[in-house]
Amino acid sequence: MFRALVCAVCLVSTHQLRADDPPTAMESRTSSIAARESKEAERIVIGCDSGDVTVEVDATMDGTKVEASFHLVARDAADLEKRRATTRLFATRSADGSIIVEPILVDGMRAGERVDIVVRTFAAADTSIRAKSGAMKATGVAGKLRMRGANGAVLVRRCSGQIDIHSSRGAIDVFDAVLDVHIASQHAPVSLRYADDADAEFKIETTNGPVTVSVGPLYDGVATLRTTTGGIVLRDSGKRMRTPRLGDTVAQIELGAGVAQSVVETSNGTVIFEARASVPVEPSGSPPRP
Repeated sequence: MFRALVCAVCLVSTHQLRADDPPTAMESRTSSIAARESKEAERIVIGCDSGDVTVEVDATMDGTKVEASFHLVARDAADLEKRRATTRLFATRSADGSIIVEPILVDGMRAGERVDIVVRTFAAADTSIRAKSGAMKATGVAGKLRMRGANGAVLVRRCSGQIDIHSSRGAIDVFDAVLDVHIASQHAPVSLRYADDADAEFKIETTNGPVTVSVGPLYDGVATLRTTTGGIVLRDSGKRMRTPRLGDTVAQIELGAGVAQSVVETSNGTVIFEARASVPVEPSGSPPRP
């Protein structure tokens, strides 16, 4: 009897809490921007205070499409309808030809609210992304990629220009980089993998977090690795690595003629450096591998 009474009280309390929760809703806004007559790759600038930001390149598109999903929190039903009506998506081409994207809530962003932005375009040149709180993702950008974040993961894939990332918290993963990469982080793991045919310089600085760098068989350069706590791990499947300096917390790696000058520095975390072997070339006419 007592147990049944307790359960009934718990159920009433749960329903009461749910009834008292502030009403929420998602409001979507979209915008399409035609490509310039010259069909030049688009320069894109995105700013968002709270929410995830994604830039994707799709060569089959004719122009640029921007989608914004507003996740709203209100005091009551009437307030929710008012907030839904005050959402705006600013997406336009500026005087210099760049596409500028910014979500707007007329009354400002409230605690618990966010706006997720997705930009899809046929080709992306120089691109700048700012997300104070939220993840950032870029795929296929051909120009310089600049990303600034405070709290959220960063993922970069198949971007063929220079990459410059500053982020306070949130894992940073860069795949198939081709040109110079600069990454600055405070409290997060960092992973950088270069494409097989890439030969460029990188600089990675983090206060607290492990760092992994993987270079391909054509990488030619010198890399200085430093850590205060965590150690250094070297992987040399291609048997090309020279180590004129090798210690528990500092190492110098040379590959090829040692032209590029690269640095990895972390105060607290293991540094892993990998020099991959050459990719085997299939003989002409041979059947594909299973």
